[in-house]
Amino acid sequence: MNISLNKIKMTVIETAETGVVNKDTIFAFTQTEDLVTAEYAGGQIKKGFLVGTISEGKLKFSYCQVQTDGQFDNIIL
Repeated sequence: MNISLNKIKMTVIETAETGVVNKDTIFAFTQTEDLVTAEYAGGQIKKGFLVGTISEGKLKFSYCQVQTDGQFDNIIL
């Protein structure tokens, strides 16, 4: 099954108790072949960026974000 996230907007349904991304955070995705990117903001996130790849329906990505309190976060998953 091929999945395309191009021009898709979404939010999270569930996150970790300590997570700062929540239902108010909106992700706007783009996809070219297996390359997936997204910009996101809302809730406690002032601005965030995601970059990754999708293969066999699985998304692997890294992100960086700035919270509304000025804290920076980034991770490679």
